Amino acid sequence: MIVRACAPIAVGEQITFSYASLLSDNNRVLEERQKILRRNWEFTCNCRYCTLERNERKAARNEREKLLQDVEKLYRDAPAGMHASSSQVRILLAALDAKIKAIEKTYSSSCPPATVFPRIHLARAVNLKQSLCARYNSWDGTRLACEGVLKALGYEIDTSNNDVKITKYGYSQPLVLSAMWQLYICRKVDALHMGVPLNGKVVVERVDTGGKGRAMDKFAEGWRRAAESMYEVDAGEKTTFEKVYALEKFIVI
Repeated sequence: MIVRACAPIAVGEQITFSYASLLSDNNRVLEERQKILRRNWEFTCNCRYCTLERNERKAARNEREKLLQDVEKLYRDAPAGMHASSSQVRILLAALDAKIKAIEKTYSSSCPPATVFPRIHLARAVNLKQSLCARYNSWDGTRLACEGVLKALGYEIDTSNNDVKITKYGYSQPLVLSAMWQLYICRKVDALHMGVPLNGKVVVERVDTGGKGRAMDKFAEGWRRAAESMYEVDAGEKTTFEKVYALEKFIVI
């Protein structure tokens, strides 16, 4: 077994194992999660996340779950074959934004930051918006949603100097890799539209004035490296990353 740490571990610090993915339907509600743990493993979890949730008002937690279920219904009922410019899509995305803002408000001002208490429901809601924005070719919407997922899960990322450096890892979930990879795609598309070729093919005939396209391409590569590092954390190796995430599968010229 290979275990990779994505955060500093102090000498003598206890390392625990997660028995449940907090993002799955059965585990994201505290009471249901505890029932499963007691039934299957005969213990009550007092980890930091469970303890922080237990200290919240139950009404706030219930409202948060109800709002996320509303978001999931909007996602399931979302029409296919439409573009971000259509009025129906704009209305849908506005409704999603309203629900997402309402979820944010369920976390009181006294809640610890996302680096300590990841906003699981918020991350899931923003992830669903990310998927819809990508479906409707709303690149700006996709980019902002991806950044929102990372922030909700407690990731701190330095993007200065057209580079990407993870300065603090948050709650590690496949959603993180998805967001980072999607940010790579978004920035790669931006670079292509600035005249930077892909595999020798030019998408837009444009002079790269001031090297902005090359700078954007460098920024995109930073997100690719970040995604690769998360793939290594999730999979325990990175040799298959290029095969699984071949760029040609995502951008077709």
